[in-house]
Amino acid sequence: MDFIEDRWKRFWDEQKKITLKKSMMIYVGLGLLAAFGCCLFAVQFLENWKEMIKNLEESVRANRLLVYLSFAEVAVIAFFVCVIIFLVCHLFYKNRMEPALALIEKEICFLNREDLSFDCSVDGEDEMAQVCKSLNDMRLALIENRRNTWALVEEQRVLHAVFAHDIRTPLTVMKGYLQMMEKFYPTGNMPEEKVMETMKTLSGQVERIEQFSATMKRMNRMEEWEIACRKTAAAELLELLKKNAEGLAQGQKARIEVIAGEMRAQEIFCDGNIVAEVADNLMLNALRYARETIRVTLEVSDDRLFCYVKDDGPGFSEEALEMGARPYFTTENGHMGLGLSICRLLCKKHGGDLELTNSIHQGGIACAFFRVSAR
Repeated sequence: MDFIEDRWKRFWDEQKKITLKKSMMIYVGLGLLAAFGCCLFAVQFLENWKEMIKNLEESVRANRLLVYLSFAEVAVIAFFVCVIIFLVCHLFYKNRMEPALALIEKEICFLNREDLSFDCSVDGEDEMAQVCKSLNDMRLALIENRRNTWALVEEQRVLHAVFAHDIRTPLTVMKGYLQMMEKFYPTGNMPEEKVMETMKTLSGQVERIEQFSATMKRMNRMEEWEIACRKTAAAELLELLKKNAEGLAQGQKARIEVIAGEMRAQEIFCDGNIVAEVADNLMLNALRYARETIRVTLEVSDDRLFCYVKDDGPGFSEEALEMGARPYFTTENGHMGLGLSICRLLCKKHGGDLELTNSIHQGGIACAFFRVSAR
């Protein structure tokens, strides 16, 4: 019995690996064999009865029974064919369709409740299993989109908090100087040179606030930037980065090399403007630290486009590795600290991210990647 059960289970497992069309043909074939066997048995049984009646008597009553038995043969054949058709359809639906449809219906109910916790994937390689897999892939994509959305919201919250914190500094400075002028200027105890110096300081703080306001507007425009993907040749995108790099390196102490890495696709479906914007920001950031050379490597692998920007400078500090892509983080005076933050924002809008690391030899490496469709 264990052997039979094992073979039977193996048969059903093999059924899940074939297409519904082939599976239906197998069901119909087995049904026809079963119908043929049942009909053969029933017809043989009725033929035996007919032979018995013929051997027992010859009469009108016997002839009538023989006619009835002939009709019974036809009726039995029709009955078994109908029963087998019903059983084949029922078993096919029950075994091949119903489990997957139940999972799909349940998944849709979860999605209607905005609950993305239910996994509707099933074992098998037939069409229903593929539908379940596609639906589950959509669920995972929704989870990823929701995660990215919350990440963007969190970054926006952090950006606003940092902006509110940083703008408080120039306002505090302005308030202090205004209080000083209010106290000493009316009494004439404030020399004209000091007044002019104070006015110059206040003007500088106003300019600083204007810079903060301008950067906030730029960040908001970046967030509103819509992704416009189109079919782009990898060589065309590489050539665009080379031209941009040549312009950025003019008058700089370091030179920029743009090379092609592993290219598994000749064409990709992406927004070249966003890729170029991110690459330009990363190259500008690297130019501030590079000594002689910056190497930009463009790679396409499966559904991702990678842009590596490596410089030969001192590399990122531990704090910069952790905080480098946050808004207004900078290790230098005179910089707003928005370049890497803008890069990360644009990468995430394109389904990717930005990662910072240090080379084992020397210098820092910024890796921007984007989710694309390779062709």
